[in-house]
Amino acid sequence: MSNEIRLPAIKIEQPIGSFYAVSMRSDLLSKVAFSSRAEYKKSDLQEGIFSLLKGNQRELDLKRSKQIGQYIDSVESTFPNSIILGANFDKDGNLIEDYDIRWRVEKNGDLYTLVIPSENNVVATIIDGQHRLSGFGYSERENMELLCSVFIDLPAPYQAYIFATINFNQKNVNKSLAYDLYGFRVEEEDKKEWSPEKLAVFIARRLNKYCEPLKDKIKLGAPSDIDDTSSSMKLISLSTIVDGVMKLITNNPKKDRDELLNFKNKNGRSALSRKMISQPLRDLYIEYKDDEIEGIIRKYFTKINEILWIHQSDNSYLLKTIGFQTQFEILRQYLLSTSDYELNGIDEKLELLVDIDFSDIFFTASGIGATRMKNISLIRLKLKPLTDLVEHKDYNDYVRLLK
Repeated sequence: MSNEIRLPAIKIEQPIGSFYAVSMRSDLLSKVAFSSRAEYKKSDLQEGIFSLLKGNQRELDLKRSKQIGQYIDSVESTFPNSIILGANFDKDGNLIEDYDIRWRVEKNGDLYTLVIPSENNVVATIIDGQHRLSGFGYSERENMELLCSVFIDLPAPYQAYIFATINFNQKNVNKSLAYDLYGFRVEEEDKKEWSPEKLAVFIARRLNKYCEPLKDKIKLGAPSDIDDTSSSMKLISLSTIVDGVMKLITNNPKKDRDELLNFKNKNGRSALSRKMISQPLRDLYIEYKDDEIEGIIRKYFTKINEILWIHQSDNSYLLKTIGFQTQFEILRQYLLSTSDYELNGIDEKLELLVDIDFSDIFFTASGIGATRMKNISLIRLKLKPLTDLVEHKDYNDYVRLLK
């Protein structure tokens, strides 16, 4: 594996959220980023209507790429506009959770650094600028410094929204594609077509507006381990909440999305499989009981706030990304073991976690830390036996924190 790549970054705050401006060589960018093509399925064979499945980019125009290549070779070539990237997603639009391959941002004083663990892991999608980058394949210039705007963990519907907003009035962009890319505006769509991801984005936005402990705390591109907000609770990235909600209703969002948009499907969500025994709110999703799903999550975080958050220090990992991943996992496991959708008994469970020191360095903000926090919590809640970890190298630390 190649050594990690560290690039100086500038944090940019705008209404949609935070992103980072970096300079990256074109040859490196070609290795670490990919273009997500927009894919369609025919939804009505007679009328020839196509529905967007995934992606946000047009097909590459070979002629245009070659023309850009010629321009790159000119003595006065320049690309002052940034290439926009969405980091930490695979080619199917799934969020990358493996800490060892995720792009991240480190802060040291007032300085920021974008860290790319390896050039061998392609986990950044090109939101805008695919033709500029493809032009280097037809150029004798092997590399050029390019300005890039990097969004960390920006959900796919918002990547599409940014692309459509930028290109809506460009004559080379098909307007039907641009309209379809406004997929995050789910309120204007038939609920039958709401994929798990769209519903999760919708619920996350409502939590940010109506759930008091989360109000104005869920932000685009603002990972909680680097944000320097002065508010009483650090910001949570939208993708963290979206991912947590989705795990309550699906174990395969891409398959659900494909089936929902298949032209043969006339029954919407009702046609989806119910055989996902690890997703406790699956039936509610299939039965369009979106308000109930939102209500359970809102009630849960209200209780979490009242029982746990008030005891946390500023250094508590419970209020960071790995903490929210753990709290969603607690809810999932609790519902699976009790079917208590009213959450009548969860107060007693959450109170068992009050004396755990979630600021302990054992819960370092990484993939390993997330696993440790989930294990500790589930063991204390008697949803996982400690004996499962007897042979684990961290067993003594688990015993220490569980005393």
